[in-house]
Amino acid sequence: MATNSFFNLFNPSLLPKYRGPSPIQWAILNGDRTTGITTTFLEEKMDSGNIILQKKIKIKENDTFGKLKRIIENEGCKLLMDTLNLVEKGNVKTIVQDDSLATYTKKITKKIATINWDSPSKKIHDQIRALSPTPGAQTSIKGKNLKIFISQIINRKSTLPPGSVVTCSPREGLFIATSDYLIRLFILQPQDRRKMKDIEFLRGYQVNRGDILK
Repeated sequence: MATNSFFNLFNPSLLPKYRGPSPIQWAILNGDRTTGITTTFLEEKMDSGNIILQKKIKIKENDTFGKLKRIIENEGCKLLMDTLNLVEKGNVKTIVQDDSLATYTKKITKKIATINWDSPSKKIHDQIRALSPTPGAQTSIKGKNLKIFISQIINRKSTLPPGSVVTCSPREGLFIATSDYLIRLFILQPQDRRKMKDIEFLRGYQVNRGDILK
């Protein structure tokens, strides 16, 4: 491979997995435990160039998109320097991507960002993590939009339907029923307001047990 070939700065995924936009968010959305970084030579077809270097990165249970993005950026800079050294020395041994293993992502839309409370708690928790801090997982209560940024799965069940407010105490927090366990909405943002903790939200908003999030 010629040393004057162009190469991608780095791709925040383990190519050929997650070609396309928002690969970090999709890794979290899909509940992956591992993601990574790839440097490649550029090709006309998106994210399809020969792989120069890759590094795996663990996704922790409560990592958000924002936190994981910072980790990937830091590690990506290191991998980029290693790639530059290899290219300068003419010591690059590339790996051809297997297109049969390729998966493709798409842009995050409002539909993707909207919480389906009939889903299991882990799927909802992963959705909230993947969309924090931007654009924020979306739901509504009493006709008002509500964005959720930090959540916690609570190993308790409820007889109330999914999406129901189970606990709404300024002392305990805001707990919502899902298709299996409860989920606590730690950090949220009411429509036209700033971000706040659930206990602060409950001091200023009238929320009752049995209210439904949609």
